[in-house]
Amino acid sequence: MNKKDKEFSGYKRSFAVFKKFYSRKNSVYLVSKKDEELEEFYVLKIYRGKDRINRREKEEFFLKSLRKSSINVPEVLISEGDSMLIRYINGGTILDMLIDFEAGKNDAGNTFYRVIDIINDFYKYSLDIKGKGYILRDINLRNFIYSNDRIWRIDFEDCSEGRAEEDFGRFLAFILTYDPVFTEWKISEVKKLLEYISVRFESDINMVTAELRKELQSIEKRREVKVPFGRLDKIISL
Repeated sequence: MNKKDKEFSGYKRSFAVFKKFYSRKNSVYLVSKKDEELEEFYVLKIYRGKDRINRREKEEFFLKSLRKSSINVPEVLISEGDSMLIRYINGGTILDMLIDFEAGKNDAGNTFYRVIDIINDFYKYSLDIKGKGYILRDINLRNFIYSNDRIWRIDFEDCSEGRAEEDFGRFLAFILTYDPVFTEWKISEVKKLLEYISVRFESDINMVTAELRKELQSIEKRREVKVPFGRLDKIISL
């Protein structure tokens, strides 16, 4: 057991750990209460870094505020210091679904459109509660969970001011660059999503495609993925 796993003191010791989730920034565990007869699962998130308290407070604010909106988010049960306990949403990630869709196991249907709607709804809701537009910023497809025919968003610690077009572009870039990258299926799906954004929202499509290109450049550097930029013309020529 490493240093980061020796954190279950105080109330944390009343939980049994079933799994440690992957997280670059924090320690995140699937847990249940040791004294519960009917086993119910929770997510215990322990924040890391110098700004951990600010990130925990930001995430708590958005999770609690969004419970009053149309966006599905998990319930905060305990939040104190550098830790937060939230109710576990049992389901598959949108990344899992993307892999299945491309393999022909299921039809994508309106799943990706619904994620686009969440991105836009979050931006609009933040205008109401903050007086300024906020975006999710971290568009990792593992942070969208499909459960009981609903899509849930589970991570808000990286939210910051911005425009919805930035998150739209990032989302499209993530779809294109999960292995295998830039397949004909992925290109077709992203092209349909761009058309959806242009028709449904009052969005600056040039800004969306600029952010798409910017995120692809970033992904190429940090993941060492070879991005075929020449194929972008096939996608962005609406």
